[in-house]
Amino acid sequence: MAIVKNKKGDILLDLIKDEEANILNNEKYQPLTHSLVIVKCDGKYLLVFDKWKKLWEVPGGGIEGQETPRECAIREVYEETNLKVDDLEFIGIMKFSLQPDQRIEYGALYAAEIKGLDLNGFAETDEIKKIILWDPSRTRAEDMGYIDEIDKKLLEYY
Repeated sequence: MAIVKNKKGDILLDLIKDEEANILNNEKYQPLTHSLVIVKCDGKYLLVFDKWKKLWEVPGGGIEGQETPRECAIREVYEETNLKVDDLEFIGIMKFSLQPDQRIEYGALYAAEIKGLDLNGFAETDEIKKIILWDPSRTRAEDMGYIDEIDKKLLEYY
């Protein structure tokens, strides 16, 4: 059963509530490939604009080497935004069907609350062109550019 599908055809199938300790080395959640982080600041959501994908999304990325999903989440937020977030809340495991081959992958979803982000302190990276704090009650997604449908849905879980 699909929760939401993006324009590429990727599908968020489920958000599984489980204890974070249960996800490591658990065959049920394999392959566990990435971590995403919903960052909230002053009632707004932090989004990054990916240069390659040409869209707004939540910070996150692929798990490298032997790092844990939590370590991946912390590293990816820092690499993409230069923001250090250590106090993460584990939300659950995302189950996806990804294109082009409808392969099943899992990812860890985290959330963080920060105070007073200075957007002027952001420096563009190889991957991320800019960051914003988005208030969906004040700014329509269509007015900002494309926000991945899956990422937009994930914001509802925090």
